[in-house]
Amino acid sequence: MGPKLDFGVVYDALPALLWGCLGTFQLALSGMALALVIGIGGVMIRGSRFTPVRVVTVAVVSSLRRHRCSRRLCRRISTFDIHQFAVIVIIVVVVRSY
Repeated sequence: MGPKLDFGVVYDALPALLWGCLGTFQLALSGMALALVIGIGGVMIRGSRFTPVRVVTVAVVSSLRRHRCSRRLCRRISTFDIHQFAVIVIIVVVVRSY
């Protein structure tokens, strides 16, 4: 004979377990909605006519993807290097904080 499984504890805690499942589901949906809003906003900003805004957006996306931007996209940005812009932004933030 094998061990007997007692699911009485699970049945007793079933309402709390279902509320936990519902909370997890709501959290997952909220995260997906937020990611969708951020993604669509990033795509819209990435097509901006203003080079500094476009450079920052491309730098963020490239860093999140962990690779440099494609050559075609870098040519669209012009000859301005994304890394130089990032260094300038960091310097400005540090100087303004003092």
